[in-house]
Amino acid sequence: MSPLRNLYDVSTKIDRKPLHSYTCIGYEWTSAECNQVLKTIGMAIKRLTVRQLALIAMILDEEEEEENQKTTRRYWIHDSVKERKTEGEFWTLYKHLVEDEEKFFQYFRMSTYQFNVLLKKIENDIFRRNTNFRECLSSKEKIAVCLR
Repeated sequence: MSPLRNLYDVSTKIDRKPLHSYTCIGYEWTSAECNQVLKTIGMAIKRLTVRQLALIAMILDEEEEEENQKTTRRYWIHDSVKERKTEGEFWTLYKHLVEDEEKFFQYFRMSTYQFNVLLKKIENDIFRRNTNFRECLSSKEKIAVCLR
């Protein structure tokens, strides 16, 4: 809660209820009052009354609450991707394919030797560094996906 809200005297109540009003802690403010406050923002803060400062604080707090409600958490790395090294297709299948040359050739349409030669030639061009936030795809994984 904003410290400016505490400046407003809660004992005062506004009796009128216009069609377009803003409710802040049980009080209704007319749109004309809000517009007047917004116009005075351009003036020096010294000229604002306590009521106007309180109204500004309440409006800003309400807008901030609305913005916070709209945001949803987005993950940099989804949980399913975190397990890629142990459960991913490349890491589970590649180990078995390297052991069996015939299966490797059927899967990638080249021998392991050709695969490794290709890897050596373009590895530096497709290599990315890992960061503290995520682990990049290895060059082997990228070539395997491309060939498949």
